[in-house]
Amino acid sequence: MKSKDIILYVFSFCNLILGICICLIACRQYFVSKNKLRLDLFEKRYAVFLEYKKLLLEIWKKESVDLFYLQDIEFIIDTGKFLFQDEINAYYQEIREKNAEMQEILFLLNPANKLSESDGERSANEQVNHNRIKRKTELKQWFSEQYQTIEIKFDKYLKFGKIL
Repeated sequence: MKSKDIILYVFSFCNLILGICICLIACRQYFVSKNKLRLDLFEKRYAVFLEYKKLLLEIWKKESVDLFYLQDIEFIIDTGKFLFQDEINAYYQEIREKNAEMQEILFLLNPANKLSESDGERSANEQVNHNRIKRKTELKQWFSEQYQTIEIKFDKYLKFGKIL
């Protein structure tokens, strides 16, 4: 065997080893990029999750929130429309509707918003107010339950059980 042939074989073998190394590096970069995408998606979803949790806690503490508060957090929650399926978007609508119902009940129960009434009307209004207070209690309980179990609703997207 000539020395030129040996050198040619060595270079061919080196090229083969170099090609394998480049392939391994490319595969590694693919997996790193895939995990980076997962992390970015998780971070965005988690930010939206925290806004939902904050909203539920705020409604539970104050018994309702006004439209100005909703507008402040709506930008972040609206990004969730692209990060979650329709189930979470419908959940936000449900929260808004129940919050609006709570605001209406609080308005109607406020003594400053009542007109003077006769004894017969007062008796009927007491029953109506009793029903409103019962519904207010149910809504407050619903917001409390939602706050305590919100992780279950978002678990499908955030995989809380698999983080650690």
